[in-house]
Order: sequence, then structure tokens, then C-alpha cells
Amino acid sequence: MFGLYLHIPFCRSRCSYCGFNSYAGLEERYTSYFEALLTEIEYQLSTEDWPVVSSVFFGGGNPAILGGKRLSLLLGALRKSFRLSPTAEVTTELNPEDATPELLKSLKSAGFNRLSLGWQTLNGDGLVSLKRRHNRQQAIDSLTAARGAGFDNVNIDMIFGLPNQTITEWRDDLATLASLNPDHLSLYSLSLEPGTELLRQVEAGKTELPPVDDVAHMYEIAIEVLRKSGFDHYEISNFAKDGHACSHNLNCWHGGEYLGIGAGAHSHLKGKRSWRVNDPIEYIVRSRENDTIAGNEVLDKGRKLGERIILGLRLCDGIDIGELEAEYGVNISDIYGDAIRDLKQKGLLVAGSRLALTEKGLLLANEAMVAFV
Repeated sequence: MFGLYLHIPFCRSRCSYCGFNSYAGLEERYTSYFEALLTEIEYQLSTEDWPVVSSVFFGGGNPAILGGKRLSLLLGALRKSFRLSPTAEVTTELNPEDATPELLKSLKSAGFNRLSLGWQTLNGDGLVSLKRRHNRQQAIDSLTAARGAGFDNVNIDMIFGLPNQTITEWRDDLATLASLNPDHLSLYSLSLEPGTELLRQVEAGKTELPPVDDVAHMYEIAIEVLRKSGFDHYEISNFAKDGHACSHNLNCWHGGEYLGIGAGAHSHLKGKRSWRVNDPIEYIVRSRENDTIAGNEVLDKGRKLGERIILGLRLCDGIDIGELEAEYGVNISDIYGDAIRDLKQKGLLVAGSRLALTEKGLLLANEAMVAFV
């Protein structure tokens, strides 16, 4: 598997929780950034013979801010510079307020076959606290519009553990989601990212988050409700109907290769990680000289193995130990035997032919994974 990731770092406004590489108020840069992306995509054609692309993901920021025509042209440019598989998963993120019939029709015609809708919550107070630009009905309508445009692979992003969120409110969100029957759900526990407005509010005592035990219970409830609704819980934060697991993310969790294009985009190629400059204005300037890489690192064998295990443990079915040992030419017990025994004793890990987190381990995943750093 080989993936392409394209980053659009623009938003109309900044959400209170957002720690992503995104910027509001740069409308005058949209055209020059779009042209910089085209330059970079065309340049990649001359760099090497790329593998067949199994997935494409447009993320942000807010990709829709460039408009359907530009997104279509960018996907067309990728097809010219890379060999996309006929069955490639082609995703773009989309905010509910942007899911107009015109945009959706344009995306479908261009070859996008998967949408990731950023709902985050269906609770009105929650949407206000996150500074989202849509309301509950717009969120629901965006899924209806996506279906109407012919999209049969739609993910919805949700966040739990929001300021003042109750377990009852979260149950209501889950019940609505189950009734609407999307193809995929990504449910994330709220994290307070450095530099965000929400972190400043919490530190100043202006905003209060739910107790940690309540947040853990919200996660347990989500697993229970969604399994009963026919979703496969295949990764810590991800649930899918049959055949709709996210190929792009699976490639990353299996340690596969991907090329990132755009400001702040990361790549993993031939054992080397690299990342492009974060600032979109600097990216525009440096793209003219095909010099957008800000840094890179080559991981030694030990670190690669540790990261491979950490990524693999995100998957609910875990990692095949035999395959991992064959891939790296090592005996896992010789390297991580003590850590594995300790985690098994704590009830966080099962280890037989596979390494996998237990139900308790899913709740305490960070504690389990740090043993392999």
C-alpha cells in the first residue's frame, strides 16, 4: 500500500480546540497556495518511479475552502503525476456547512469516493464551546446531502469529553449517529493542545472538563452502542461498517509508506521521515525552488521496531508477532519480554501469536504503548 496526503491549511475561523496546522484570515493566499501545490505535484513526477497509489487523502484545515473546481484540478494533477489504482480510496475532509449539492456533485464527478465529515458533536452548547460554524441540523443535513450526491463511503468525526458534556448528552449523540447509519465513525477523546484557546480557558478556570472517569465511561459506552449497531471496532478510535475501514489510515498503522504534499505535510518513504515547512506563505515561496522540506530523520532499526509495535497496537486485532519478527529479523521476547510480561500482568495486553490491547488496555493505551518507546 502507498498513500498520498494533500494538506490544505486554511480555515474561515479557528476552532477553540484545534492544534492542527491551519490558519484563518489568509484568503489572499488561496490562489498562490493552490498554484504551489500544482507545482509540487508536477515536480514529484520527475523525482522517482512511485508505487501504485492505494489511497489519497485531502486534509486540513478545510479543503473545501479552495472550492470544488480547484480540488478537482488537484486530484487530476495527482492522477497525471502518480499511478492511482482503479480501486484507490480518495477522501476529502469536509465541514457540514460546506456540504452543498454543488460542491458534492463536483467532488463526486472528479473521482472523490469517500468523505470525512467533521461534526465533532451534535450538542448545541458543545458546538458553541468548540467554536464550530455549523449547527446540529446542518450536520445531519450534510450526511443526507452526501448520500444524495452518491457517496456510499462517509466517515463522521466526533469528539467526546467536551467542556461540561454529560454522559446522557453523549448517549444522545451516539443514538443519533447509530440511527443515521454512516459507514465509518472516528471518535476522539478531547485533548488540550498547546496554544489553543480551549487550553487557555481551562487553565484560567473559565471552562471545566468532565471527570476523567466519566470520559473513560463515555468511551466504553461508545464501544457498546456501536457494536450493537453493527460497527466493527477495528482501531482505538475508529469504527466501521463491513468493508468501510479507512484504507489510508490502515496503511499508516501498518507502517506503510506515504507521501505528504502541502504545508506541514509529513512523509514516510524508504525508512525516512520528512516534513514540509508549516507556514503556508513560506511553503508558497519555497515551492518555486522545489525546496519545501523542513527536516527529516532516518530511524534506526530499534526505533523503527518500537514505533511499528506502537502503531500496530492501535489496531484492535493487534500485531502478528511472527510476521513482525520475520520483517525485522529479531526475537520480540528478547527485546520486549519484560515489558510484555508487565503489561500482561496489569491486564493491558494479550500476547500469544499476536500482541493486542485488552479492553482495559484500550482505555489505558498510552500507558501500554510507552513501554515500547
